[in-house]
Amino acid sequence: MRIHKIINVDKALKWLNSHGFAMDNLSLGAEDIVDGNMKLTMGLIWMLIMVCSISSGAGDIKRTRAAILNWCKRILRYYHEAGLISPSVSDFSQSWRNGVAFLALCH
Repeated sequence: MRIHKIINVDKALKWLNSHGFAMDNLSLGAEDIVDGNMKLTMGLIWMLIMVCSISSGAGDIKRTRAAILNWCKRILRYYHEAGLISPSVSDFSQSWRNGVAFLALCH
């Protein structure tokens, strides 16, 4: 049932808040995730990646972003070489706008 999903997600969000994952920048509620709000859910995932990378000693935000971008480039190289993604992924804005790179990454 929907209410059970909302309660479970709310517990997870409260746990994150209680363990130092400040989500003040995200106006995110359990309903957003349960209802499939992709933008807010991806924002939460991105924030978790950044916080975990920095806290694990991976370095500052710029190095973390560069490492994630390099990982995306490596994973998507085949799709670019096959002509399925053009141009290749080079940033986190323009390269993702048409959704093709994201779909290939999910594939």
